[in-house]
Amino acid sequence: MKNLPFFLLFCLLFAFSSCEEDNMMSGPDDESPMVDEAILLECRPTTDILLTNHNQSANQNGLDYIIDCSTFDIDGVEVTIEPGTHIQVGSGNRIIVTDDGALIAEGTSSERIRIFGEEGGTQATWDYLWFHSTNVKNKLNFVDIVNAGSTNTPNGNYDEVSAVFLNGRLSMTNSSISHSDGNGLTTLNLNSRPSFITEFSSNTIRGCANYPMSVTGNEVGSYDFMSCTFTDNGEQSIRVSAEQGELTVTTENTWLEAPLPYFVDSPLRFDANLIIEAGVEIIFGSGGGFSNARTAPGSPYIRVNGTEDKHVVMRGEIAQAGAWRGILIETSSIQNEFNYVDISDGGQIPLSNITDNTGNFYLDYNNARLILNNCTSTRAECDVVIRPASSWDFFLENNSPGVTVICED
Repeated sequence: MKNLPFFLLFCLLFAFSSCEEDNMMSGPDDESPMVDEAILLECRPTTDILLTNHNQSANQNGLDYIIDCSTFDIDGVEVTIEPGTHIQVGSGNRIIVTDDGALIAEGTSSERIRIFGEEGGTQATWDYLWFHSTNVKNKLNFVDIVNAGSTNTPNGNYDEVSAVFLNGRLSMTNSSISHSDGNGLTTLNLNSRPSFITEFSSNTIRGCANYPMSVTGNEVGSYDFMSCTFTDNGEQSIRVSAEQGELTVTTENTWLEAPLPYFVDSPLRFDANLIIEAGVEIIFGSGGGFSNARTAPGSPYIRVNGTEDKHVVMRGEIAQAGAWRGILIETSSIQNEFNYVDISDGGQIPLSNITDNTGNFYLDYNNARLILNNCTSTRAECDVVIRPASSWDFFLENNSPGVTVICED
């Protein structure tokens, strides 16, 4: 009986040591390094993963994960990033979301998610974040994309540098892009896969060497530009691009007032209705211009809703006659109407079937119709050019004392 206390003590010590060993070997991070170290991510996740704000050690500066792969490929899986998580991307590396994959980055105003280059500063050090997935879960909310947009592009046929590329679907809100060597965000239409912005608001793009944004003509109206901030970019305008030659816009959309001018450097043909709201300014580069096509179904129109207090401005990049092509109207829609528009610098070349005269507006094709209310036209050979034909009728309703020079070709 005297040995019983010693036996009980032995049992208690064994039980305590067993529990302690179990605690050391189990837990939610049993397959990860210690939580005070940054975790090196696998280059191609094969299952859904959750990235957390797990690193609180001072010597790591809050760095939670490191991407050290030429391509971190989110292909057919979901990568979810929790608030406050910091991810460092190695020099020359990229993140691509492909097929049905999804990147779901949901930060908060007090715990923003940060994806940044390893060297930091104000230069781009990693390639880009490319959304090539149409998954509706793709989201950036309270996310800072820093130092992306170095020298590479996601497609050899598209010569553009950008921090973020969109050739799929994305919601981007309350987020920022900074310090790209090219554009901030660029939307593409590669491989017959259009871009879809489900929401774009309250974002900041700053310190990019080129445009803050370059978007295609089919989805200009998807952006709430007025809620966004664009500062210290090399080109302080929103580029509306045509990737190869003339871009045919097939989606009806409305160009809303923006804090920067829109910049159009290609001839955009609208096979769907275009509405331009009050306060919009459009700068046309050499070769830029608008037209609507008589061959499109439904007789698409171009309607500009300027007001007495907020005119719409359409001008050349250079304040000189012939700086851009002009506006060509071919359809008979009674909604081809321009209100309080100040247009200048058109007439680079004669448009369509017109051979001699150049101007800011052109009417061509049978029954083409245009209404001008309270508009002005300056710095052009002609304000309006009309191509007469013996069997064709044209309808110009000019209620604008500032439009006076009407030329017949």
